[in-house]
Formats: sequence, structure tokens, C-alpha cells
Amino acid sequence: MRILFITQKVDQNDDLLGVVHEWLASLAGKVERLEVICLSKGKLNLPANVRVRSLCKEYSWSKWIRFFYFYRLALPLILKGEIDGVFVHMNEVYVLMLAPVKWLMALKKIPLLWWKTHGHLSIKSKIAVHFVDRILTASAESFPVNTKKKIATGHGIDTEHFSLKQNYAEQVKTIISAGRISPIKHIETLISAADILINQKGCQLKFEYYGSAPLSVQVPYFEKLKQEVKNKNLENQFIFAGSLPHFKMPERYQSADVFVNASNTQSLDKTVLEAMACGVAVINSNTAFKPILADWPQCLFEQGNAQQLAEKISQIVGLSQSERAQLGQSLRQIVVKGHNMNNLTTKIVEVFNL
Repeated sequence: MRILFITQKVDQNDDLLGVVHEWLASLAGKVERLEVICLSKGKLNLPANVRVRSLCKEYSWSKWIRFFYFYRLALPLILKGEIDGVFVHMNEVYVLMLAPVKWLMALKKIPLLWWKTHGHLSIKSKIAVHFVDRILTASAESFPVNTKKKIATGHGIDTEHFSLKQNYAEQVKTIISAGRISPIKHIETLISAADILINQKGCQLKFEYYGSAPLSVQVPYFEKLKQEVKNKNLENQFIFAGSLPHFKMPERYQSADVFVNASNTQSLDKTVLEAMACGVAVINSNTAFKPILADWPQCLFEQGNAQQLAEKISQIVGLSQSERAQLGQSLRQIVVKGHNMNNLTTKIVEVFNL
């Protein structure tokens, strides 16, 4: 099988989209050739049967030049029958750009698959549904549209890279969280919980947040968070550690005792699954995780409820070393069985062959 994979960015060192590089590496082992068109690219380390071509956003090409260059790259592959299927990763704009040639793709029997995980879909996303043959998503909740085209596949976590931590500390010391710094992440809830635990209860804990505010509209929120940390005298206990390349995140998860996710995207957040794969106790407010964490109520809290989050962290702090190890191993098995990268890329190829 020969697949055209269309995505936003391919860069092994990217903090948010470095996972796409892992997808491509895994998928490459299951297909004859993988053609990739991306908006921008950075460091690559991919098999020989993968060709990555960029629309050159990294060189500040204008939107109109990128628009026409997309067709310059994609249309010959379709017209000459050099691909057997097209896979669009996340961005519905590429689905809509392919809509005018969907009749040609149908004529040549080239299916169009779309991966999308988001609890709140835009009008553009809902329009894109009509132009794709199948929609792949992490869970039923991750694509909140009732359509026969939807297939829940689980997420794709490289469980060999995000491996089980080997050492569990005698006492909980480090709480971490990760993701872009944006209001949807409700990081202020984590800061308030840190205030309760450290300043009110006297716990000896350190909080670290890994991520950046990549968009200008997110900067004021970040500044507000830093001021809140300062106001609560938590500057030495609550650290904004900046972003790390995605491939370096396993060591950060493995060095932590607890991972907290305070958002409610209503979709399975990848960072939570990565932490689980590393055997770290997770506490999160995302309702999409309720079904898979139903047997571990200590891992769930009500979104925005800092008091409850502090109580849940205290519960984990109260566990023995062996109990936290057992919890971590159980959480890892959820990812290994239902959300590992090899299974996901195998399912992608299977769906193309339906």
C-alpha cells in the first residue's frame, strides 16, 4: 500500500507535534511507500520509504503560495495513481482542500481517511465529515458527531519509548503536568491545589509544568498564571519548566510521582496516556477518561475543583511505595492494550483495505 499522509508539522524535536514523527515511523513499517505533505518540517529520522515534503511555512511562505503548492504536490500523486489512499491528520482544512477532487479520488478508488480528536468541533470540521470516507478517532467521545463513518481506534502511544518507570520513590515529591499553556488547560486549578497542599497543609511537594504559550493570544494567560504563582508565594515550588522535545518527555514522566491534567477537552488527552504508559499515577478532570478509569476513582476529579484535586493528590501521597507501583503498572496496561502505536497504525492500514 502507498499512502499520502497530510499533516501540520513533521519534526522529531517539536514539543507538541513530535508524536507525528512517531506515527510516520510506525506506519512506514506497514506500507510500501509513505508520501508526506506537511505545513512545515524540522529534524527527521525516518525510514527510506518515507518522503516528506513541506509547504515551507518554516520559510515564511505566504498562505497563497502554500495553497497552490499543496495542489502542486498532491495532484500528481492522485492523477497518476501513485497512491492507494490519503490520510489527513487532524487539520480539516486539508480535507476541504481535497473536496474539489474527491470525485477523481473516488473514480480512482483512492479512499480519504481523516484522524480527528477534539471534544468541540468547528463548523469546518462538521462540513469536512461529508467529504471523507472514514473518520478515525481515539474514542467515541473524541469526535462528538453521530456518523457511520466514525471508527474509534484508541490513541497511538509508543509504549516502548514511553516505558514503565523502574523506580518508585518512598515518598511522593514531584507533581508534573504538560501541554500548551492555554486557558482550556485550567492550569490555575493546579496552582490553587498547590497552594492548598503547600501553604495550608505544609506538604513538601514540587510542581512542574512542561509546555509553552505558542500563540500570542495565550501569552496574557501565561502572565496571569506566573503572577498568581508569585502572589501565592509558590515561586520555588511551582515551576514553569518550558517545553521539551516530545522524544525527551518519557524521562520527565518517569522522574515524576504524579501527573495531573486539569483540563476537560472531552477528548482523550495524549499526555495523560503517555504518563500512564510510563507507570505514573495520574489525576485528571477530563470526562473522556471516566470509562477507562472507572476502577480508579482516585485518578479522577471534578474540573475546576482545586480542593478536590488537592484531596486526590493527598490520597496518592498516602499510598505506600508498592501501592503506587501497582497502580502505575495497572494504568500502563490500559495504554498497552487499548492505545499503543503499533495497534493504531495497524488499524489505519486495515481501514484503508475495507
